[in-house]
Amino acid sequence: MIGAFQYVIENNIAPVISISYGACESANGLTFITFLQGLMAQADSQGQSVSSSIGDAGATDCEPASTNATVATTGLAVDVPGAIPDVTAVGGTTFTTDDNRNPTFWSPRTIP
Repeated sequence: MIGAFQYVIENNIAPVISISYGACESANGLTFITFLQGLMAQADSQGQSVSSSIGDAGATDCEPASTNATVATTGLAVDVPGAIPDVTAVGGTTFTTDDNRNPTFWSPRTIP
């Protein structure tokens, strides 16, 4: 996926690039973050607009997956490339009702 992302930027193929993938910023290492920063700066200098997810899990994005955390205990976190200044970060898209814990959220009603 990163290869395709890189190809679109290096070949200046599209004026708008939207990517729904993101990964915990602190789990990726400085080398990868620096690579992405350079790529995003190149896109920006070419007039390409990049939007990316910032993490469907919100501040708990870097918590261990096995914990199903609802509170960030290891520190607040965001995803890259959304955390890079040259990228427009797009918030999470998960509703609490997506897992059917609150089925009445989508119940029909008549508005008078």
